[in-house]
Amino acid sequence: ARRVFLFIDYDGTLVPVQDKPELAVPTGGVVELLRDMALIPHFSVCVVSGRDREFLETHLPREITIVAEHGACIRRAGEEEISRLVETTASESLRENVLGVMSDFERRIPGSKIERKEFGVVWHYRMADPIFGYQQALVLADTLGGLLQRTPLGVLISKKAVEVRHMRANKGDAVRMLLDG
Repeated sequence: ARRVFLFIDYDGTLVPVQDKPELAVPTGGVVELLRDMALIPHFSVCVVSGRDREFLETHLPREITIVAEHGACIRRAGEEEISRLVETTASESLRENVLGVMSDFERRIPGSKIERKEFGVVWHYRMADPIFGYQQALVLADTLGGLLQRTPLGVLISKKAVEVRHMRANKGDAVRMLLDG
């Protein structure tokens, strides 16, 4: 092949899923393996994740490409420049409203926590009572869904989290962009 690509997810693949997302940090061996693979000629390593860019840049080697926040932005291997694949100006004013609603849930549900990202916001309930947390996640998702109708933002329910993100952020589009050059 002229070029080989390895696209790999972060949480649950490179690192085990943790109750506290900030603790899901790769081991030195994983970082070294990623760096070594990236040094192979014509072999591109890319981590594609829902994680925010700053977290990924902090914990992963510069020699690999990162696709952050479900495809909202890309930082190519060895480069400083970030390619933003979604427009955020329309959603910035909504962010405070979303944070207000999520903050109310964070106060009322022990063990829940808000994570702020560059392009979105996540309400985690991994450390909350699992049944109550799940029930509240459905209420939160419904509330936010009504608030965000006819906006560029959408609600994603994932494993013990409710995330508000830009609807145009798409991992598949980001991967296609990298494959095309």
